Amino acid sequence: IRAPRVATQSMADRKKPEEKPLENPHGVPSTFKHLDLTWKPIIRVSLPKINTSGEYSPLKFSLRDSVAENPMLTNADKAQNLENTDGGIEYRVLRVPSAKHLKTLEDISTKFFVGTEDGELVYLDWKMEKDNDSGKMISSKPSHRFNIHDGPVNTVQRSPFFKDIILTVGGWTFAIWKEGVMIGPLMHSACSQKKCTVGNWSLSRPGVFFIGKEDGSIEVWDLMEKSHEPSQIQNITTASITCIKPWIVSSKQHLLAVSDELGTLHILEIP
Repeated sequence: IRAPRVATQSMADRKKPEEKPLENPHGVPSTFKHLDLTWKPIIRVSLPKINTSGEYSPLKFSLRDSVAENPMLTNADKAQNLENTDGGIEYRVLRVPSAKHLKTLEDISTKFFVGTEDGELVYLDWKMEKDNDSGKMISSKPSHRFNIHDGPVNTVQRSPFFKDIILTVGGWTFAIWKEGVMIGPLMHSACSQKKCTVGNWSLSRPGVFFIGKEDGSIEVWDLMEKSHEPSQIQNITTASITCIKPWIVSSKQHLLAVSDELGTLHILEIP
């Protein structure tokens, strides 16, 4: 009687247990998971520095024209019913046009402003140009660059009344620009005692805008009244202001939504 033979297993035959990837390791919500591999960029714009090598570090940008406002859109496109039964937009029924039949947008401005991490405002064209050496299409260098803010730019926003007027906020200052006037800003504020964290234009008065501060206060500036100091300062919270959003409910009721870094949303009524 022979003893049973013990089966030996070589190192090559031994398989390591497969490590299963963690599901959603970063806790990202799956709200827009259906858009994976659906929305793809058709152009990549880089920001090469004007006089040196390297690239600018963009934080905020502002385009003058938007595709939604483009006159090339047909009435059928505008009338497409995307609303669900609750009155909201049904994102799942959105359809992406075929990349084989893309149309070149005409009569729109391809130049835009970019606020950088170093407090600069850069003006450039997103149209690609052909490189003479490689023959590849590359981003053109910016035409203008202004080192205006003493901290990262957190706001680059166009006026709702004048599309060529831009408000920028960064560090301890804010500035107002006019597109086409490239010698500098129309207005540049003095350094404030508290850091400016965000800015937004008023939707009802062209000369009014709001500046949020790190101490939880909001400055209301009315350029028709005075430009050397705010017309009003309102203390909202003890935390830094992170976002300001005006909203018009009716001709008699204007609201201002203000959020802070503690996650609190404050709704104010504008007199």
